[in-house]
Amino acid sequence: MPFPSKLSYAAFWRYSPRGTAPVSRNSRGLRDAIKNDSFLQITREGKIKIVNAIDYSAAAVKAEVVNSRFLNDYLGPDAALVPIPRSAPLSDKYALWPSRRICEALVAEGFGAEVVPLLKRKTAVQKAATAPQGMRPDPEKHYESTIIDNEVPMLIQRPITLVDDIITRGASFIGMFRRVAEAFPGRKISCFALMRTQRDGDVTTLKAPVQGTITLYPSGKLWRDDGSPQQQTLF
Repeated sequence: MPFPSKLSYAAFWRYSPRGTAPVSRNSRGLRDAIKNDSFLQITREGKIKIVNAIDYSAAAVKAEVVNSRFLNDYLGPDAALVPIPRSAPLSDKYALWPSRRICEALVAEGFGAEVVPLLKRKTAVQKAATAPQGMRPDPEKHYESTIIDNEVPMLIQRPITLVDDIITRGASFIGMFRRVAEAFPGRKISCFALMRTQRDGDVTTLKAPVQGTITLYPSGKLWRDDGSPQQQTLF
């Protein structure tokens, strides 16, 4: 089975890697708290609260569905939520796995029917966030480094949603989509990321739900299109 040349996805938050405005700095704080499954300080109704970033995010997604109904197409109540593996094999069953925690928090808010940790990283790949330009793992590396975990019960007939913490290029979604599609031919497979990278400039808001596409060209280049000329990213 070839890699998909085009794949749709949805994302909720956005962040700026290099923006200098206060909102951009806050976006990186939210990113770090999600990736570390840690806590945030927020102000609500004039009071300061400490909240878990992932649980807070899942509740924010639920509150937004009435305005961004397309989210239901990716996080329907009957979907099996499949977390994208981390860049290296887990050291033990209690190791930090942000995508799995995101899946659990979403199910707790009424999204998806169950969490199915179907994918397992067998060999490590370079972390995309720390890789030099041009050295980020491509879909092939994500595909080859990942297997279907045979210890996880096979799904019956549920649609599948791949869930990641952050989408930058979309390489992991392309690679994992092929791995899952080979194991479950004909199954509906969707992709959802809690946060997306805005490559250049500052962000003006953190909450920015989008329904976009990832295009894989024959050259290997990836094009992530979030729906407007200002939100297209070529890698």
